[in-house]
Amino acid sequence: MTVKELALRTVESMQYLGITPQTAWSMYTSVLVPIIELHESLEKTAFNREIVTNHVRQAEDRFERGEISVGFYRKLKCAAQRLTEMYDNNRLILSV
Repeated sequence: MTVKELALRTVESMQYLGITPQTAWSMYTSVLVPIIELHESLEKTAFNREIVTNHVRQAEDRFERGEISVGFYRKLKCAAQRLTEMYDNNRLILSV
């Protein structure tokens, strides 16, 4: 499964578990698409945990320097956790 397919399944699962479509697709466009694009720029089509972990780590550094908001950082971290959970378990268990 490609990282894009995994992201789309994550969004579908979020909606199935009660997250509004607006919230789920907002997460997709604002933080999951950049993760997909990062994989593609590195010529990786499959989900790669190391790429996602490094991306979140870099975002944390940007947050600490005041370059991104706490809201965006939390949204990215949450999306990365959900994407990883979907990859590991083929399902989501949301803890809001």
